[in-house]
Amino acid sequence: MDCIEPIMQETPQRVRASRPLPDVDPQLVAACKEKNASFGQRRTLQSEGAEPSPTSAPPLTVLNGVKRSNVVFVLTDDLAWNLVQYMPHVLEMQKDGVTFADYFVTDSLCCPSRASIFTGRYPHDTGIFRNTGEDGGYLAFRTRGHEGATFATALSAAGYRTAMLGKYLNGYLPMKHAPAPGWKLWAVAGNGYPEFHYNLNESGRIVKFGDEPTDYLTDVLSALAVRFIEQAAGVPFFIEVATFAPHAPYTPAPRDAGAFPDLRSPRPPAFNAAPDADAPTWLRRHPPLSDADMAEIDRDFASGRNRFSPSTR
Repeated sequence: MDCIEPIMQETPQRVRASRPLPDVDPQLVAACKEKNASFGQRRTLQSEGAEPSPTSAPPLTVLNGVKRSNVVFVLTDDLAWNLVQYMPHVLEMQKDGVTFADYFVTDSLCCPSRASIFTGRYPHDTGIFRNTGEDGGYLAFRTRGHEGATFATALSAAGYRTAMLGKYLNGYLPMKHAPAPGWKLWAVAGNGYPEFHYNLNESGRIVKFGDEPTDYLTDVLSALAVRFIEQAAGVPFFIEVATFAPHAPYTPAPRDAGAFPDLRSPRPPAFNAAPDADAPTWLRRHPPLSDADMAEIDRDFASGRNRFSPSTR
């Protein structure tokens, strides 16, 4: 994990590695890969008496006869709970699922949270505290060697087909940065927030999208996910569909634009309430929302709702 994996997968060492990597002739690495495609990858447990098969995915029934589950992980960006009421498909799934009504994250900032999801480690262990800079963003995540020890690399080593679709980590540039280890299918955008005019790095190939209705990013990711599932052919799979929606600038699909012109954002008791005498100084000095401010909030709320209309897959 500290030596062979980084050499074979061309990834940085893990932070806890105590010695630097040796210089290895690239031709030797290529020869090892040619002879055994799985050389340098962590081996997985085999059922008793089963023959290892490094070039083909294992069957569904493994490890004491237990079937492996398929996983579709949908990760939205800046989705407020009060928008879920407008998502009929999610509400339908909720009936047969579980809702974590009391749930807390260690760090809700985008990149630290995503780093924790990928690694299962707290921010003080990953060293990812911001979205940019030496202690944040994609470059810091890669430099610290985390890409070689994510749930994707573990699942891939266990025989899963894996797909990473949409938003990866802040600062990832599709035209400059390579796909991360562990992903069979990689279709990741950089600035996908506008939903149009973006580039996807599709497993190393750059695909440009324009402003046609069919280029709407959330729909493109949905179609890729469906195709990936259809091609699973009995092999266990894991898909992460990480949408940029409903993050600002709240661009709805053209078919949904203006669908709810009269929708207003919620007005709970704390909405635009004047701070009391015990409030901190910075809050007491904060001016109340103007009519223009509230109109903008309503527009943004309606736009966010439009992005998750019943017609969106």
